[in-house]
Amino acid sequence: MRKLYLTLFLTWTLRLLAVAAGAGDSLQVELATGNLNLDPGRVHNLIFKITNNSTQTETIRTTAVFPDGWKLAVPITQVTLSPGERKIELVSFNIPYRFQAGKSTVRVQFFRGQAEAAPFAEQIVEITVSEIENFTFELLQAPAFVRGGEVVTATYLLKNTGNSTRKFYLESTDCDVTSDSWVVLKSGESTTVQAEAKTDKMIAAARTLGITVQAALSEKVQKRVFHNVKVFPLREADADLFFRYPVTLSSRYLARGRDGKYSAGYQLEAAGSGAIDQKGNHRLAFMARGPNNYDLSFLGLYDQYYLAYSNKNLETFIGHKSFEFTPLIESTRFGTGVENTLILNNGSRFGFLYVEPRFFRDIKNEIAAYADVPVFRKNRIGAYFLTKKINPSQEDAYLASLSSTLKPFGKTSLELELSRGVFQEKSDNAFRAYLNSQFWIFSISGNYFYTGKFYPGYYSNSTFYSGYLNASLTKRISLGVSARQDFANAALDTLLSSAPYSRMVQGSLNYRASRNLDVRSYYIRYERKDRMPQKLFDYHTESFNLFLNHNFHKLGYQVGGELGKTRNNLVAAGVSDLQNSFRTNLNIYYRPSYLFNIQAFTSYTNMNSFIASNQKNWLWGVSAFGQVAKNLRTNFQVQNSYAIEDYYQNRNLFQLNLDYSFLKRHKISLNSFYTLFQNQTEKPDYSFSVTYSVEIGIPLKKTGEAGSVAGQLSGTDGLPLDGIMVFLNGRSAVTDANGLFRFRNVLPGRYHLMVDRSQFSIGEIINIPAPVTLDVTGNQETRINLALVQAARLQGKIVVRESAGPLSMMNQEPPRLGNIVMDLKDELETIRIITNPDGTFLFPTLRPGGWVLHVFKNNIDSQYHLAKEFFELKLLPGETEEVVVELLPKTRKIIFNTNTINVSSTSSRETPPTETAQPAESRGNQISRADKEIWFSVQVAAAFSPIAPGSHELKGETGVFEKKIDGRYKYFSGRFTGIKQARLERNRIREKIPGAFVVAFEGEHPVPLSEALKRSKP
Repeated sequence: MRKLYLTLFLTWTLRLLAVAAGAGDSLQVELATGNLNLDPGRVHNLIFKITNNSTQTETIRTTAVFPDGWKLAVPITQVTLSPGERKIELVSFNIPYRFQAGKSTVRVQFFRGQAEAAPFAEQIVEITVSEIENFTFELLQAPAFVRGGEVVTATYLLKNTGNSTRKFYLESTDCDVTSDSWVVLKSGESTTVQAEAKTDKMIAAARTLGITVQAALSEKVQKRVFHNVKVFPLREADADLFFRYPVTLSSRYLARGRDGKYSAGYQLEAAGSGAIDQKGNHRLAFMARGPNNYDLSFLGLYDQYYLAYSNKNLETFIGHKSFEFTPLIESTRFGTGVENTLILNNGSRFGFLYVEPRFFRDIKNEIAAYADVPVFRKNRIGAYFLTKKINPSQEDAYLASLSSTLKPFGKTSLELELSRGVFQEKSDNAFRAYLNSQFWIFSISGNYFYTGKFYPGYYSNSTFYSGYLNASLTKRISLGVSARQDFANAALDTLLSSAPYSRMVQGSLNYRASRNLDVRSYYIRYERKDRMPQKLFDYHTESFNLFLNHNFHKLGYQVGGELGKTRNNLVAAGVSDLQNSFRTNLNIYYRPSYLFNIQAFTSYTNMNSFIASNQKNWLWGVSAFGQVAKNLRTNFQVQNSYAIEDYYQNRNLFQLNLDYSFLKRHKISLNSFYTLFQNQTEKPDYSFSVTYSVEIGIPLKKTGEAGSVAGQLSGTDGLPLDGIMVFLNGRSAVTDANGLFRFRNVLPGRYHLMVDRSQFSIGEIINIPAPVTLDVTGNQETRINLALVQAARLQGKIVVRESAGPLSMMNQEPPRLGNIVMDLKDELETIRIITNPDGTFLFPTLRPGGWVLHVFKNNIDSQYHLAKEFFELKLLPGETEEVVVELLPKTRKIIFNTNTINVSSTSSRETPPTETAQPAESRGNQISRADKEIWFSVQVAAAFSPIAPGSHELKGETGVFEKKIDGRYKYFSGRFTGIKQARLERNRIREKIPGAFVVAFEGEHPVPLSEALKRSKP
């Protein structure tokens, strides 16, 4: 008995070893498929080479065991091999579209003959299922209109159509997503998303509110849905039959307190800007503000008076403003002056200006003239001349320059300016260049100024440069280099004070970890020097910096650090001027709604303590801004201190701004500040102001006479309805006993009429979609008759029908029938819903008439297609219509991928494969399949997954054959020996498929059309 057990053990061990080796004594099996990274939702093939090394004929039976959900596409056939013969065994199977990405195994066993004996060979094939990253995001329901003060609520459908569990990020513009901003969905799973937006109760005219919601998996895979909502006013403005010019009148009270002293003053302002004709061809702007209160407090404004007029060919200005010329000759010079510019129809500009500077006492006056003309496409050339009288010598300086704005390449712009100036018999030159360009992976931007020692322009005896070069190595990683040096001398207005001199160079490495997370590191060398006679700081720093920015939905933060060494140039003799320096900072921002933001920051550094001993190491601040109530906006900020380098400008330690709007055109503003003024480091001032402003319109022209709107409302029985509220934009009326309503004194224009539905019975609906659009004409009555009708109902269900065709997929997984989008349209409105989990759907209240039901196919399982995508319906009052939507399994053609191997029955040599697809029908001259013969066809479609015969993409074309080329399924019509026949076929197909085009093949391989035309027969 022991010998028997030992014999059985050795027999089964040897058999198992043979199976594991993949070969028997006389039969050998080898996997010939190379690429085992397979996409889900498609038919794939495993190719095995079977060699019969015996002296007798063998019949091989093959079986395969797949992971759950995988199905055979076609039955596996038996293979019969003669002695010495080699053949292939094809195992075709389908991977479900929603199958989880990752590694899976397929067990394939090979048996001799029909007997149920042990397999002589077994192959365990490890297959990697590729990840499909995709989703759908669509608007399900949102109002077409609301009334002012109502909340707009929109509902969206988000569905994961990929094959792995993914995390989606939701963000919005001009609205708030009320559901979670992060959504995790399994493959095939869907959810609804809601967003809300508030509307203004005080609007005086109809407005359009645009809301945008975006769902994203990554920066590359994201989808955005935009929707417009019409907002109608609750109360309409009084009838105004005049074209008016808008003017704002303001009265301001200002007060200042410092060291126990209090001062106050008043300021009045009138300003207007707008067209003075109905077509908008002529525009006028003016400002009158006084008296001058600039020295009263931080809130005080200087007095300003100006008048400006413009039309298509002329711009003229007289009064106070900042006059601009060229960056070299004169940059920003505030003063009293006059400017005129003539504009020709070709875009040429010729101008003249005269200005007396207000805040720069070294110049008495300036006179300038210029010409700027287009020369080629977007390129321009300009010539400029300026003379100015210099105080106190009262001598004139003369400056001239030539400039050009060039667009040499698509993403490259270049500005050049060359100038020469003369003053007191000394002359010198200046040069300016600006470059902005993008090419390949590089982005470059640079600015360079050079001004000679005796150049009498806005800058003199200075060199300034700034620029950066950035290289995007990958989608996530980029490198950058930047440098900057300030001007040494600048003839700045005293109003602007004097900014510190600085110079720096840095190199950076940027890494974008995700769409919401950025990491930046850089090495920097910089110096900063106070320009004032009594310097408060002068230092050099070399440091390494790390910066991180992370945001998610309503919350985000920025954190950074700097570590290096700083050399203080202001230390006393004998004291070490080199110290270790560091800085840390943290910024946090929170957006509770799209209308309001809160930010906070803090930083700690030891740098200020040894640059200026009276500076604080800790800096912190909080700010909040946005709309806190329907008519109230605020801007609040508090900060404990500032860095010493900022003392050249005004700094607010505390700031509060409140703007309250009322009575449509009236506003009260409260502004309060606790401010460190320019060149001061302590003893801040407290100041506040109260401003009242009102918008008025100066009548310029009577636009016409008022009209009226009247109508009648009747019920489903034809009898008049009384006591029903009717709205015309912001006005309302009530129907009388005869169902009549009327709106008098209506301005000419377009209006929207709505009816209050709260008093309607269930199942009743207005016979015209709301709101009804009306065009009102002066001195005429616009009539509209409305009636209630019994609403119709549309219900239905999505069902799955099995296809009897021989090419349908075998044993397909049942599709999910829920959350499929259904779109119902007539000539005036659209209604959209989603199906229930069991595939049923219902449109409960519909206006009788013609409708078209559209079933969205992108929410349907990719292994199925719609038997019918559109349904034309005629709904009768009170009728319930039923619709059955059929889903059919998609048919598949087996296409051998180019990584498979064909095996000859007479030789063991491996040969390259060929396409096996055959056209169902071909037009024109038929040709043989010669390997090197040139032939032509017409491409009609291409897709990443197969297109089922009869699909709407093919527009009824039946003579279409399929080829898989470069990983895509492409569809062609006809095989022609000459290009003329192919072009005739293309012209015919373009009547149905506009994008069809001619292609060329050599044998079964595509070749460029130009090459084929050279080699083909004439």
